Amino acid sequence: MNPMKIRWFLILAALWTVLVPSLRAGEPVCVVTHYGGENGLNLRHANQILQDSTGFIWISAWNGLFRYDGQSFVDFHSQQDDSYEMAGEAIRTMWCIGHRIFCRLDGGNAVFDTRECVFRDVTPDETEFIPENPERFYQGHAAHPGEEIVYTDLFGQQWRITDEGEIYYLDSAVWKHFSYRISSPSLRRWMEDRQGNLWILGSDDSVWKMSFVIRPFSRIAVADNSHVRDISPDSRNRMWISLLNGKRVLITDSHFNKIGWLASDGTIQLEEQSFGASVFKIFHASDTVVWLGCRAEGLYRIMNHRDGTVQVAHVDDLPNKTVYDIQADAAGRLWIATYGGGVVCIPNPTDAHPRVLTMGDGLGVKVSGMLRVRNIHIVRNMLFAATGSGLLIAQIPENDPDEIEWHLHGRDPRRASSLSANATTDVTFDGYNTVYIGTETGGVNMLDIRQNLLADSLSFKHIGRDDGLGSDVCVSLHYDDIYLYIIGNTSVMRYNALAKEVTNYDSRFLHDNLIFSEAHPVHADNDTWVIGLEDGLMQVETRSFGEYQYNPGIVWSSISMAGGEEPYYAVNGLQQLILPPDKRTFTLRFAALDFVNSSAIDYSFKFVGKGAGNHWMYLHGNNSITMMDMRPGTYYLEVHSTNSNGVWVPNTRMLRIVVPEKFTESALANVLILVVAVGIAIGLTRFFTLRYVRRKERRRCRQSEA
Repeated sequence: MNPMKIRWFLILAALWTVLVPSLRAGEPVCVVTHYGGENGLNLRHANQILQDSTGFIWISAWNGLFRYDGQSFVDFHSQQDDSYEMAGEAIRTMWCIGHRIFCRLDGGNAVFDTRECVFRDVTPDETEFIPENPERFYQGHAAHPGEEIVYTDLFGQQWRITDEGEIYYLDSAVWKHFSYRISSPSLRRWMEDRQGNLWILGSDDSVWKMSFVIRPFSRIAVADNSHVRDISPDSRNRMWISLLNGKRVLITDSHFNKIGWLASDGTIQLEEQSFGASVFKIFHASDTVVWLGCRAEGLYRIMNHRDGTVQVAHVDDLPNKTVYDIQADAAGRLWIATYGGGVVCIPNPTDAHPRVLTMGDGLGVKVSGMLRVRNIHIVRNMLFAATGSGLLIAQIPENDPDEIEWHLHGRDPRRASSLSANATTDVTFDGYNTVYIGTETGGVNMLDIRQNLLADSLSFKHIGRDDGLGSDVCVSLHYDDIYLYIIGNTSVMRYNALAKEVTNYDSRFLHDNLIFSEAHPVHADNDTWVIGLEDGLMQVETRSFGEYQYNPGIVWSSISMAGGEEPYYAVNGLQQLILPPDKRTFTLRFAALDFVNSSAIDYSFKFVGKGAGNHWMYLHGNNSITMMDMRPGTYYLEVHSTNSNGVWVPNTRMLRIVVPEKFTESALANVLILVVAVGIAIGLTRFFTLRYVRRKERRRCRQSEA
């Protein structure tokens, strides 16, 4: 692919990037990976490295050729039982033309066919590719003693690697020392692959890879890197941010420049100070009224009057003083989620002395199991509340709140369409017909609100790890356009409700121990999202969630038949696999050729055919499939993967699998068996009939003689 295209789609693609563990703040992002014996790579006098037309990485050494698909190394060398005798065992150098790797040996030259995975002689037509000095065919560059590697990555960052393995990067015309080094006495050779990774051979036969990625998100510093519990924009485009550390509320403009701090008297002060309570929820009821739900402190109402005065009222006569959420219905009544006191209603929130209605006392019948409420969402006249015991649903009465009837829906192990877990965390609505319910351990549930929501039993659909989610843990939910964003502990997961596809932005991007908070994401503007962390804020451009990602091709790496046979590696060109009649169990290994962070790639497969499931199965990092004792028929195996960023890409590859019938399984065999069975049955019938007739005749004869 064109390097410029790679540069742009990587810039648009990555949400987060993989970081070296020792990365210091302010450094460009580079992942340095070492390959050696621990990876199955045992080299002796390595001399060349290249990438073939398919995308495999090849390394030549005195002890053979080594192929790398991002998952494992495979070595090819002369064997005792080879029909072809090589003119020497040590490969001194190599170069690649098409599917052929030309190898210079001690006693001549040989060709390795990358499609057939065998060595052979050079044909007369190939002698033109065997120059005395093949340097013009080499990929990469030699690293001469005392010289440095100077390289500009796809994002314009300049790098220097010294002969001793020290790494430097250019920052404002100054070369700065990078926090990682290549631990080799000296460098032998280096090559840039088509993805922009830098491959380096060390003089000690070590292999190193430098991957360069960008990080199109930024941290927004908050005081003391505090836990952000809520982010709430007001009508003046100001952001109210609750910080649990120090019981503070920070107010900023829409670009997160500090305006001031909320004081205990409700005013905004330039000097940093505590509000006096840990604020869990900020709710802007109007341009002039703000409600604050607090931990162990109940509710605060801040009213800004026209004369410039500010009045703070404290509502603490709640059944439990820890408030998780505040919402308003169409009539202006407030509905409060308390963690231990159930749902609370304030029917007169603007009065001087707001009245509090609780479950069992002015708000319907108190029902056990509904007390720990985390989130409330009101859709039309229906209230949905996420509780620690299930999903609470009620129809909001037009007049008397005491007429409300509560319906609690939990997990029923006898019913697959019940809620997937009792501990629910958040509720959101797509604006049409679906309510989404997040859980602590059961992923996300979908509820079609066109069914009777007041019924004793409701039908839910589920999205979880089996459907491609990176985690079943949901901290909060946000619906935007056609996407449901699921905030987990350490990941953001995006569900395309129309295509029913999942994209994971998880630890494969993070690697700096980011932990997301319970704060719902907000749009700072049309192009920017802000997500709360347990140690600050993250700002992400909306386009970073785009579909345009690096799309690695999938290769077939090997096939192993049952019975202990050696794997067969010349399989990448296969479009159809015909199994021998006596070998119906096999293992197929595959890889997506993305070398930035190959271990982060996830795979899924679908098996289409008679008796097959015909739905995607997620392998979660495993890159092989074992098919056991397949029945006769024709099947289609489809394999799909993410890239190294963890994003599912359109790279599905298909393999047709034919399982021939054994004679004993054929229709003719069945007919013959039937004919034989019928013949045996007829024969036995005649035999026993004749025996019976003869016995009867003998008895008659004996009776006549008597």
